[in-house]
Amino acid sequence: MRRYAALVTDLHHLVSAVDLQSDDERVWLPDSLLSAISSSQMRAALHKARAQRVARALNNFLPDLEQPAAGGMSNATPLVESFEYVYTRGMHLHLGWQLQGSQFRRAAVYHDQSISGRSQESRRLREDVSREHPDFYSFPAPLPQTLGGRKEFNHFAPSFVYKYVKAPSLTISELKAAAADVHAEIEGFRAEGATEERAGGAVRKAPLQSCFKWRPHLISVRALDSTLQYRKDSKYDIFGDGTGSAPGH
Repeated sequence: MRRYAALVTDLHHLVSAVDLQSDDERVWLPDSLLSAISSSQMRAALHKARAQRVARALNNFLPDLEQPAAGGMSNATPLVESFEYVYTRGMHLHLGWQLQGSQFRRAAVYHDQSISGRSQESRRLREDVSREHPDFYSFPAPLPQTLGGRKEFNHFAPSFVYKYVKAPSLTISELKAAAADVHAEIEGFRAEGATEERAGGAVRKAPLQSCFKWRPHLISVRALDSTLQYRKDSKYDIFGDGTGSAPGH
């Protein structure tokens, strides 16, 4: 019983590690923590829970965001983002940023069917529009200014265009500062005075609400004694709600 009591304590500490303790800590969980966990499902759970807590901290810090920041997972990599709808310069779009792993992206989502699509031509048209508005893709001072990748613009079809910089050591305080600067920029665009009824399809969904599902509800974890050694018959409801679901699901 003592061994299993210690195991439950270890699990509690593990799950608590996703909480934000200080603005000086890095946004994402350290490899030293994740490398001790053999279960890919458990690692994904911690990544996702951390992303959701980072988003929550940003929403508390910037309560006036037009749309709340959101966290999730994509391609086994944690992600947090903030996008806000704005009508500016004759366009309906969402502007904002996205942090996925070490990539900090400035992005625009164009709600214009004439440039939306997966063809090379629609891609070229989106790049032409983006090139006319470099301020949509500026990076705040706390971030590196050297662009990543070889392309001028990157795309997630049919309408998402972005540039990125590498920020592997980004802290919570630096992310908050960058998010505040981008929010102020968007408010500046909004204050330019253009008004137009919001287009019906001008919606930016919160990231990846259904990409990660828990099967089974109780997951196996590598956790025995102080070394967290894997044991196949050790199954726990790590979030303590009887479902095994990550926060927010």
